[in-house]
Amino acid sequence: LLPGVGWHYAASNTLSLLGGVHLGFSPSSPGLQDAEPEEAVNTEAGLRLFSPWGRWEWIAFYSDYSNLTAQCTFSSGCDDSQIGTQTNAGRAEVYGAEFGWQQSFSLLGLEWPLSLQYTYTRGTFREAFQSTNPQYGAVVAGFELPYLPEHRAQLNWGLLGQRWELRQSISRVSAMRDQAGEGPIAAGAGSDQATVLDLAARYELSAAVSLHARIDNLLDAEYVVARRPFGARPGKPRSAQLGLDWRF
Repeated sequence: LLPGVGWHYAASNTLSLLGGVHLGFSPSSPGLQDAEPEEAVNTEAGLRLFSPWGRWEWIAFYSDYSNLTAQCTFSSGCDDSQIGTQTNAGRAEVYGAEFGWQQSFSLLGLEWPLSLQYTYTRGTFREAFQSTNPQYGAVVAGFELPYLPEHRAQLNWGLLGQRWELRQSISRVSAMRDQAGEGPIAAGAGSDQATVLDLAARYELSAAVSLHARIDNLLDAEYVVARRPFGARPGKPRSAQLGLDWRF
């Protein structure tokens, strides 16, 4: 039984409040000795505001794990003897806040959509344990969870004409630690902070046919996104695609 409740209150025509509490559950893998299910209580609360200066949203969240679990896989860097084993990490918490804003302007006969999203997240273990999973090892209370970025942000903007559109986005993510720990992330012991610029365009040749193009990582930024399994893994390099849409 997984109970949950959510609520929404319209304080006015432009302001609304929201929140929720839900129980999270993930069963343990079949056949594993001493494997316990993952359970958590997830809560959130926030508000949405519609104003002449755009649509705003602020939401805070908190997840209280009575038992956080992780299963050893090849992609997490486990060797053959470890694959399939499960770690019972015990009590842990993940909390943070999300902010969003979007607005569209009309200028020079064009539409100029803008949006901004930002998420702050922090996750820590609340008790000590020992694990053969290389992402954990010997953990003490207060260690941070691996591969959980503290900061993530994205800015999107565009130009929309009658038959064409041009959109750009710039994303930034903070470095993530490769193994549970605390303090600054040592060089070569996690992912890199990265900023990536993407560009997309579309042009309608007719009511049924349109061309679209996209360039990911326009500035060809080089960065490490993970160090598992078995070494640094790069982010996506500059890549382009061109396509044709035909609606019939």
